[in-house]
Amino acid sequence: MSQLFDLNVHNYSLSELLDFFGVGTNDDATVARKCGALKHKITKDPKLGPITKGKIHDFLNSATKRLSESRHATTEFFANASDASTSDKREAAMTAAMTAAMKAAAPAPAPTQFMQL
Repeated sequence: MSQLFDLNVHNYSLSELLDFFGVGTNDDATVARKCGALKHKITKDPKLGPITKGKIHDFLNSATKRLSESRHATTEFFANASDASTSDKREAAMTAAMTAAMKAAAPAPAPTQFMQL
């Protein structure tokens, strides 16, 4: 039996990517550890050919990169807000939190292509 898996990382919300890796927080060490474990399992799977393994590894690398970029953008935003007044910081934090929550809760767009495994 074959399975279809969407390998376009942009078809997943950040929350879905975190769920995919089985992590509750977006931090480098945890995501990298989980990604490494998944890559190890894929490498050892005799049912997958080298091309499929390569495509899945590329997806995992892209997902890790996307989570990392999201984390760094948030960190940079708050670092740049350090010169602002307390009320401006509170407003910026609320706006960032609401935006992140909306993006995390938003459904991902429908897949444009699937890879048959």
